[in-house]
Amino acid sequence: MIRPDLLAHLRAAQIPVDVYSLDGELRDDTLVLDHVEGAWVVFRCERGARTDERRFTSEWEANAHVLDTLLRSFGKDGTPSSSLRAADYEMPRLRVRRLPDAGGGRRGRRRYEVELTEPGAERPSWTRETSRASSALEPYLGIAEAHAVQDAADRAWRGGTGPWASLFDADREPPVAR
Repeated sequence: MIRPDLLAHLRAAQIPVDVYSLDGELRDDTLVLDHVEGAWVVFRCERGARTDERRFTSEWEANAHVLDTLLRSFGKDGTPSSSLRAADYEMPRLRVRRLPDAGGGRRGRRRYEVELTEPGAERPSWTRETSRASSALEPYLGIAEAHAVQDAADRAWRGGTGPWASLFDADREPPVAR
């Protein structure tokens, strides 16, 4: 979710503007979103102190966290953040997982499986195998978020077929026991 979408959701939910800051401004009793050293940081500012700080690699994840936190704080929605899905934002579900490297050995080429499921569909619309998952994701997520999902798949990979990675926790499947 990009900033204009976040603002639209906050306005629609009638979240008071004085309880959040989306530009890093430190004000007491606010939820603050800031972009620092290439990372997105969300924290509560209470009496000048930062609490409940979380770091995100993508603006998309940080904005979704801000929205979820504020909706739960104001009783507009009881959905825990771990159950957010792409469909909640009328987006296709995009998932990526690492596959065994092609060519074997230390110089094997990375391989990924990318899956897209349209909102409301029960089955994937398409599944592709590629050496650059981010290229398949960019038209849907943008550059930064596409790379964040590919990086998450790389971090989770322990060899073989890795677990799914996605921007939304509920769109991932539990890691396969090895």
